[in-house]
Amino acid sequence: MLNREADKPEAAVVEVANTRIDRASLALALAIACSHPKPLPPTPHRWLTDNVGLLDPKTVKRLDEALEAYEKRSKHQVFVWIGDSTKGEPYQDFTFRVFNAWGIGRENYDDGVVLWLFARDDMRWITVGYGLEAAIPDREAVRICREVMKPHIQKGRYDEAVDVGVGAIIKAIDSWEKR
Repeated sequence: MLNREADKPEAAVVEVANTRIDRASLALALAIACSHPKPLPPTPHRWLTDNVGLLDPKTVKRLDEALEAYEKRSKHQVFVWIGDSTKGEPYQDFTFRVFNAWGIGRENYDDGVVLWLFARDDMRWITVGYGLEAAIPDREAVRICREVMKPHIQKGRYDEAVDVGVGAIIKAIDSWEKR
């Protein structure tokens, strides 16, 4: 006579073993997928890069020249990078990864800032190097994105949004340095 109770634990072990294999296979597949470096946008050659034509060319030129002059005056690098989307990558991961790969800010000072806009994702984000975190702590970066820029973006006035965002970043840095 077949002992059904004795068969059940074996079946459960096989089922658990199959599940473990499936999980192990999934973990391996994820590890392989994550090990392939994600492509980086090219390192910017100017202070304002608008990859999607969101801003008027006159605004791009004016702000780019202003950011260049600011770097010459203060030595701090402030960049604006406008793209379409992070393509599903969490924006915090994308911006942190790209910021570090580009090497924004002076070596040994880490005093760079990037204002990111992702047009299709409707996302704004500010990445701040460690050397300027006291000038632009996280709460200030969030305030600039939500309270300073967002009202202009909601009205479709992207040029104004970037203009006031850059102004708020520079004001925060300058105010901090005067302390």
